[in-house]
Amino acid sequence: MNKHLGFINFCLLLGVTLLSLSACRTDLSDKIESADVAVEKTESWWQERHSQILNSDFSKAEILFLGDSITQKWEEPVFGFSIWQQYYGENAVNLGFGGDKTQNLLWRITNGEIDHMSPEVTILLIGTNNAQDYSPEDIAKGINAIVAVIKEKLPETRLIVHRIFPRGDVNEPLRKVTDAASELIAQRTDVSDPDFTYVDINGSFLDSEGNVFVELMPDGVHLSTEGYAIWANEIAYYLSL
Repeated sequence: MNKHLGFINFCLLLGVTLLSLSACRTDLSDKIESADVAVEKTESWWQERHSQILNSDFSKAEILFLGDSITQKWEEPVFGFSIWQQYYGENAVNLGFGGDKTQNLLWRITNGEIDHMSPEVTILLIGTNNAQDYSPEDIAKGINAIVAVIKEKLPETRLIVHRIFPRGDVNEPLRKVTDAASELIAQRTDVSDPDFTYVDINGSFLDSEGNVFVELMPDGVHLSTEGYAIWANEIAYYLSL
């Protein structure tokens, strides 16, 4: 009897161990998605928004915004909508998706979202959602992969690539990651490519000590209406070129 109980206990222990190892492998695989390889998200709202874009006619849009929730919130009345209407209205299209990392945006633009468009200017802001699990080098690779697809699909567009917006106070660890990633993107600026412009407006969101103004970024990441007004005003020059 004791031998049988011992064998059963061994089997149970082995089973628990294998399940634990499997869970670890799953967690690890979630974190090591390549930032520069397209990854589709499965959330219903994300899929619905993607489908709506594919079924819309944006062929006459002059300005294209690509990004994550910071870009998507241009649409929301309590955030950027009034500023959007003031500066862009029907002349621009917003392809921001909350929570997107570089690999998710990469999937969207390789799967139809910017097909049949011919914007004069494309504005890209992406990467802050990668900061938790990715190195600056990985994030820069993801942004460069997105840039490559934009250039392939929209060869006539003028591309504005933002320095990833600041987050939190000056000592915020994730800001150090995004700043380093942005520096790598800034290094790719090539005077022989007049259609690629790296734009750094981060100073407009920071106080003298380098912390974000609470009135511009109440949660330390997303912009208030006043923050969107500053964004629109800062890039107006580049849109007029």
